[in-house]
Amino acid sequence: MTVKNWKTKKLISLSMLIALQIILTRMFSINAWNIRIGFGFVPMLFAILYFGTVEGILVASLSDVLGSLFLSSYPYFPGYTFSLALSALIFGLIFKHGKGRLQIFFAVVLTQLICSLLLNSLWISINTGSTLLPIMLSRLVQVGINGTMQFLTIHFMIFVLEKRFPMQEFTS
Repeated sequence: MTVKNWKTKKLISLSMLIALQIILTRMFSINAWNIRIGFGFVPMLFAILYFGTVEGILVASLSDVLGSLFLSSYPYFPGYTFSLALSALIFGLIFKHGKGRLQIFFAVVLTQLICSLLLNSLWISINTGSTLLPIMLSRLVQVGINGTMQFLTIHFMIFVLEKRFPMQEFTS
């Protein structure tokens, strides 16, 4: 495959992952006031596993910006984009050192505590003018549910799909 064909194929694949992440996050998630439960993280993880950390960060960031601009009733806030990019970075850095259950668990716990519980609660507090601690307490259920869903989904993606479609085969 020529370099030009590879770049085109990669661009199309990443664009599809961005579109899929927007759809899963904005349309197929359970949303309450400050809680979102869903599988919007899956395309970002595919990008990380199949293309690399930088591509995963791009998928996460661009899907958040585009989804916020076109499908949100709230104005765009860059803090949420930062949280998603940081999540992708954490997953990418940890998965470079292995993709075992311990690494999956560690990555999920770190992203849920740092990005979801701490940072996203802070962004909600800034946007609404509410006190941070009650927001964090109300989001504990989301962190538990999303953390469990992420662990099981990532475990499935790595240990089942890797046998059919080897990971990192598309990395440059």
